[in-house]
Amino acid sequence: VPAFEEHVLIAVKRHYKMFYFQRGTRHTTYEIALSQNPIGHKVMRGDNRLPEGAYRIIQKARGPFGGTYGAYFGPVWIRIDYPNNFDAKTALQNGLIPRCDYDRIIEANNSGKWPPKNTNLGGGIGLHGWNGLWDINGNRHLTWGCISMQNSDIDSLYSQIPIGTKIIILP
Repeated sequence: VPAFEEHVLIAVKRHYKMFYFQRGTRHTTYEIALSQNPIGHKVMRGDNRLPEGAYRIIQKARGPFGGTYGAYFGPVWIRIDYPNNFDAKTALQNGLIPRCDYDRIIEANNSGKWPPKNTNLGGGIGLHGWNGLWDINGNRHLTWGCISMQNSDIDSLYSQIPIGTKIIILP
């Protein structure tokens, strides 16, 4: 068993960068945009924050996407397993979710299913493109809790990372 993960993404919020490591070596550095309220860890639905911590890629989908905001996903959607077990435990201890929601999150995560996104913690967090280009020198607080990448970058990344890839999101 190798001492490292085959694929790892490390997003550093304060630098607006994400690093893709393949077989222990940095492969690519990406410019990223963040959530509208980028400081601090996501605590609950509607706080417009991007979670911080260690997560896994649990879903990948190619567009086009429908709905009112579908164009803002760009060409692809890559979902992470937020809320993870740590998020659920912290929320339960802080009285943000009832025990039944904690149990649903833990059960889903431990059985390899998608965690529910209809608790007070929210969900449906991931990486996606954008409706056109965003300005690398302009506002980078665009999403409701996700990482946005330039469409060409996320399209390339999508083809390289499998389900199960670890993503670490740092302040």
